[in-house]
Amino acid sequence: MLAAVEKPDLGFALNHSPLPYVLLDAEFRFVDVNPAFLQAVFKSSDDLLGQVLFDVFTSEDVADIHLLRHSLDTVLTAGTSHS
Repeated sequence: MLAAVEKPDLGFALNHSPLPYVLLDAEFRFVDVNPAFLQAVFKSSDDLLGQVLFDVFTSEDVADIHLLRHSLDTVLTAGTSHS
């Protein structure tokens, strides 16, 4: 019989990752952010959580914000990754 494998704690992994990660809901609101993301964008979690991505970061902040919006819309519509 195979031993049960314990599922990893993804929250712990993401919060300790040196790579920036965000979790958005279907309306592109920030649900969670890791410390690496906060450091990369010079914001606090209070600045972001509950806010809509495109209200916080505009075309003035990100040159290709329309490409990001298109990519995220494609992911939601198709249910697959978009690169």
